[in-house]
Amino acid sequence: MIDDNAMKAGGPPKWVPYAGLTGLGIVPLLVGVGLLLGPVANATASTRAYDAATPCAREQARDCLSEASATVVRIPEEGSLRHADIEVRTADGAVRRIHLADGVYTAPVRAGDPVRLVSWQGGIRDVAYGGADTGRAADSVRTGANPHIAHQEPLGAALFLIPFGVGALCLAALLAWFSSRSRRAAPEWIATPFVGLTLVAVFGGATGAMSASAAEALRPTALAGGLTLLAATVFCLVQAVRGRRDLAETP
Repeated sequence: MIDDNAMKAGGPPKWVPYAGLTGLGIVPLLVGVGLLLGPVANATASTRAYDAATPCAREQARDCLSEASATVVRIPEEGSLRHADIEVRTADGAVRRIHLADGVYTAPVRAGDPVRLVSWQGGIRDVAYGGADTGRAADSVRTGANPHIAHQEPLGAALFLIPFGVGALCLAALLAWFSSRSRRAAPEWIATPFVGLTLVAVFGGATGAMSASAAEALRPTALAGGLTLLAATVFCLVQAVRGRRDLAETP
């Protein structure tokens, strides 16, 4: 209910009825920004450091690239629907299971193939295979610990949460604005920015989760969000003016 005294006095609209909706906008927005400034920024920095790393020199072990020879033992048939796994035996006889990057559904090697495990900062980041002595072209496949894909999950979440949060805040603001000027039920067009930005959130989340880099997903999502917000704002203004005109013409 709108406070009649507040309306007569021209006071600000009461936000209490929209506190939940406002919180639904603020919380995702803050979490999304936190993901961009924290995990996504750290992943981007790690990617740059990994690309700049050079092969390890003598007595250097951490911030450099090291290789260890291994042999593929088998390709497990069971596993995640998101990626393939391989099991390898290293030179010391140890057998370990390596998760390939999400999206690599079929292992590019077979049991018995020699491979080289590329490690950086204590983790296996790539599995190199092939070469002149194998009769196959030299190539490599990323593991699930490769820095180039570390940004995908937090970026996808951030690019979903931020547009969704902005859309919820727009809806709360429009409802408060309309309720302070009319006792009628809010028209359906008020939800236009929220619906549009929710669609952008779905697009951004999917783009971020599959992107090769943070910039590759940020640009189109920011552009789509800006254009959607601009179009929705113009649409709402036109509808508000049209509604006021129709109300004034009503006898």
